[in-house]
Amino acid sequence: ELNASIQVTRRYYVHVTAKGLVQKEAVAAHVRAMGGSVVGKLSPNGFLLTVELDSAQLLEIAHRDDVLFIDRWSAPEDDMDKARQLFGSDYVETVGGFTGQGVRAECCDGGLRTTHADFQATPVLMHTANGSSTSHGTSTYGQVFGDGASDPTARGVIPDAQGIFAAYNNLGDRYVHTGELVQAPYNAVFQTNSWGNARTFFYTTVSADMDNILFDHDFVITQSQSNAGNQDSRPQAWAKNIVSGGGIRHYDTLTTSDDAWNAGASIGPASDGRIKPDLSAFYDSIRTVSSTSDTSHTSTFGGTSGATPIIAGQIGLFFQMWAAGTFNNLPTGATVFDARAHMTTAKAMAINSASQYAFSGAGHDLTRVHQGWGRPDMQKMYDNRNRVTVIDETDVILPFSSNFYVVNVTSNDPELLVTMIFADPPGNPSAAEARINDLTLRVTSPGGTTYYGNNGLLTSNYSSSGGSANTVDTVENVLINSPQPGAWTVEVIASEINQDGHVETGALDADYALVITGADPPAPPVMDIGQPNSADASLRINGAMSMNNYPPADGFNGPFFVTLSAGQNLSMNFGSNPNYVFFLLSGDLNRNNAIFPSFGSLDIGFAPNYSDIAVVLDGANGTTFFDSLARVGAGGSQTISVPVSSQMPIGVLGTLQCAMFDENNTATLKFSAATQITIQ
Repeated sequence: ELNASIQVTRRYYVHVTAKGLVQKEAVAAHVRAMGGSVVGKLSPNGFLLTVELDSAQLLEIAHRDDVLFIDRWSAPEDDMDKARQLFGSDYVETVGGFTGQGVRAECCDGGLRTTHADFQATPVLMHTANGSSTSHGTSTYGQVFGDGASDPTARGVIPDAQGIFAAYNNLGDRYVHTGELVQAPYNAVFQTNSWGNARTFFYTTVSADMDNILFDHDFVITQSQSNAGNQDSRPQAWAKNIVSGGGIRHYDTLTTSDDAWNAGASIGPASDGRIKPDLSAFYDSIRTVSSTSDTSHTSTFGGTSGATPIIAGQIGLFFQMWAAGTFNNLPTGATVFDARAHMTTAKAMAINSASQYAFSGAGHDLTRVHQGWGRPDMQKMYDNRNRVTVIDETDVILPFSSNFYVVNVTSNDPELLVTMIFADPPGNPSAAEARINDLTLRVTSPGGTTYYGNNGLLTSNYSSSGGSANTVDTVENVLINSPQPGAWTVEVIASEINQDGHVETGALDADYALVITGADPPAPPVMDIGQPNSADASLRINGAMSMNNYPPADGFNGPFFVTLSAGQNLSMNFGSNPNYVFFLLSGDLNRNNAIFPSFGSLDIGFAPNYSDIAVVLDGANGTTFFDSLARVGAGGSQTISVPVSSQMPIGVLGTLQCAMFDENNTATLKFSAATQITIQ
């Protein structure tokens, strides 16, 4: 009989003999039947479950044939455990069970001790022959994929993911290698790198080559900035499309009040003024796997070599959450790989949800180009999942046109965070600026105050109003503290498209990722293509006809179709009751891109002087109507013509529909049938 003095309940890790839920659930049932507790949600992957048992219960569980061994659980002490807490990895595991299940990703480094105990539950998938120098690579790989079997304090960010390893000395053609990662058997969603070519202050051929690889393969790669304490950095880190990892010293504490750059990590800006690094993580005192033996660890790993795998692991968690539909998105595939978001969206989500270190001024130790956009924060990303709007490269933009999004901020929203990122073709190393195309982010408050992307953010945590368009960065943010409640307009402007940024079409166009956090998402599309035109809401465009060869007259069902020649005017006749207010809906048939009640604000009417309305349709030159043209005239009819670009290729230009209402009775809102415009 056990002495009562040792009947103390403690927490343990139990390692079952078979991966999956079957044995875990059997052990969990036994634990509960004895009066013990199972901690957290059982993962369907891996071998470990966490339980709380007294001494007698522990002895009984230890005698089970399906229990391989039991470890004493320990409170967080060393650094990967701290990183998991501070960066939100533990939080999303607790609330959602996210530990990288289904994620497949690669660590590229010098070499790997594949026999380490922390890599055995999910054996390493080798992509190249192994390298001979295993110290550095074992530590970086462990930060991402180590399962903590031999030391839970060194558990990686995504311990239930399938890790892939490549030795950089055995890469061969890196373009081909990256292309293989987005095919079977690898099906990876990111690669992390804590190495690079000789440091430089400039965007080089190596930088451009990396941009080419990333642009063509639409693939997330994280890259360490390096450790020079100034702008001397790895050339890969200067690439526009990469996720560059900076480093902040945390001095082995969970508080951020003592964190500092302190002249350690390499920093930005890039030579052309672009903000780098993109994100930052722990620079010092990182506990992770080491290569000394199959159960060895270190507490002194660091540099941006240690910071970058932490960043990469958080992006892996995003991909798992995206595939689960966490952000009210509709997953497009059965696996994490098949459902993956574009690389720009993954980067935008990580930046948009990052937690910034407070700073003021360009000379501050934690100024923007030292910390980047902050440290990844998976708790913040998860907690804002119902207040986020994500455009995953679904909206295409033509030169000199704009796409608009109207979102509603409530009095309960502490911040409005808007991030726009576009993939850019490789730059010219001899040019003064690395960027090729230029998309501009502009955000307008309900009161008409404008904010341009990155304006004021080099010296402050939050945006300054006014300013001018950013012409340097491919990552643009507008970050508003205590935003004014009401309707905000987010605008993406195609200031320059010099090379095709959206290769899926034959047109010269571009796409982008856009993330808006801290507001109600834009209203869902209201286009009803089948309804008839009516006396109080009709839109007739050129010689449009229905599929049954009926013109868009009252009572005939849509949709209607019209074919134009490039350079021809798009003539729109709006019909309604006299003086009805109208606004336009534009987009693909059966899917609106946006509602455009005004140019820069939602103030369409309910006052004697109406705001402007901008017509924005892919391929049509934008135009602006003023004042009373925002409503149909006294005669109940208004005709407006928009010139279609003479450079438009053959194909569908887009779809237009209008909505009309009596300014004194908004319940009378009516929609016309939709008309699809095709260029011949």
